[in-house]
Amino acid sequence: MAKREFIEYFGKRTKSFPDGNKLTRENLVSKENKGKGLNMWYKDDALQDHLDEIAKPFIENALLSYDINMRYFAQLKESEFRRAVSQIVKEFNMERIYNLKNFNERAGIYMIVLGEYKSFYIGQSNDISKRISSHWSRSMEVWRLVFGPVTESILSIDAFRAHDTTEIYFMPYFILYGSLLDMEEIVTAYVMRKKLGKFMINRLMGGNTNVDFQFRGDERNRLQIVVTDDDRQKAREIMKMFEELDEYHKSREEIWGEMMS
Repeated sequence: MAKREFIEYFGKRTKSFPDGNKLTRENLVSKENKGKGLNMWYKDDALQDHLDEIAKPFIENALLSYDINMRYFAQLKESEFRRAVSQIVKEFNMERIYNLKNFNERAGIYMIVLGEYKSFYIGQSNDISKRISSHWSRSMEVWRLVFGPVTESILSIDAFRAHDTTEIYFMPYFILYGSLLDMEEIVTAYVMRKKLGKFMINRLMGGNTNVDFQFRGDERNRLQIVVTDDDRQKAREIMKMFEELDEYHKSREEIWGEMMS
C-alpha cells in the first residue's frame, strides 16, 4: 500500500488520498478499502484467493447507494438548504471555524457542511480538530458504506473527503446545561423537529435518543423520492449475490470444520 501524503485544509494537516480529496463514484471504493474488514467473516486465505468475488456484492451495493444518494442531493433546493444552515447556526449561536488549529482539544458540537451536496452532518467530540480530521482521512470499510437497505442508506460522513467540506461550525458544550452527549441529542432533535432532517446525513441520532426516532416515517424513507424500479431490481440482484456468497461462506466453514476435527 502506497504511503499517503499530507494536505493542509482549514489549517489542519491531514492525510491525503492518492485518488483525490473529493468523493467520486470512482474512488468510493479503492484498493485501500476494497477488502478492509472483510476478514471478520472470511478467512485470510479466502480473501487472498477470492477477494474480487467476495468484495463484488459489497462494491455493487455501495455504488448503487452512491447513485441513489447523488440523485437525492441533486433535487434538494439550494435556497432551502442555506436557510436551514443559517437557522441552526443562529438557534445554537454557533461559531464558524476557519482554522482547526485553534480548536485542538476543544470539546463541543460541530456541524460539517457539504455545500456541493446541500447536506450537513452534526457530531460531538472532546477534540473537535482531531475528530473532523478523522472524518476526512479515514478509508471507510466497503461493508460499512451501506447502512441498512440500500434504497434507504444515507451516505456516511466518512465516505466523503476533506475537500467536500465547505464550512464548519462549532458550539462549546457548556452553552447548554447537560452533558456533551445530551447536547448532540438536543441539536439533532431540533433539526428533526423543525423538519430540516432532509439535509442532515447523520445515520443515527446523537446522545441517548432511541435510534428508531430518526428512522421513522418520512425521514427513514427520504430517498424513496428518487429510487426507481431499476434501482429496486438492481438491489434484488445484489441481494441474490449476497445469498450466494453466504452459501459459499457456509460451505467453506464446513470444509474448515472437517479439516480441524
